[in-house]
Amino acid sequence: WQSIIFYNGTNTFDYTLVQYGGSSYDYTYGAIYIANVSPTIDHNIIRYNHYYGIYISGGTPAITSNEIVDNLQYGIYRISSPTITAENNWWGDASGPYHPTLNPSGLGNQVSDNVDFDPWLTAPPNPPALEISPMSLDFGDVTTQLTFVIQNANYGNGSLLNWTIEE
Repeated sequence: WQSIIFYNGTNTFDYTLVQYGGSSYDYTYGAIYIANVSPTIDHNIIRYNHYYGIYISGGTPAITSNEIVDNLQYGIYRISSPTITAENNWWGDASGPYHPTLNPSGLGNQVSDNVDFDPWLTAPPNPPALEISPMSLDFGDVTTQLTFVIQNANYGNGSLLNWTIEE
């Protein structure tokens, strides 16, 4: 898939897992593409995307409290000024994001110029936006009954979604 695109408005994008995106024939977009708008991007996991996790061609988004890791080239790529705020994010390493002049010892996902990433988180935000357990199931040859509880621990009153699987 290509991109989640923000073209207009002052949107809030939060508590979402964004992965395996940013693919196009010319690789010019990120999994999240921001064009001349100023959304708030917070409490997301943005990972494993083709080239850019977030690609910004204009606007001044606020990007905070996210987990931005393991995107192919850049976690955030800003094509021109002004500088955008991307503070208090986890970049995949306690040393912060890699930037050739502002943080050359950073081992986390790379950022481009015009990205204010300092301070950064030294560990992933806790708890994750959505917790599902168990992560994998093996039913084997037995009769099994499982009950799942999914709870968004970071939002609202912690509403629950329950279901039972019987085999």
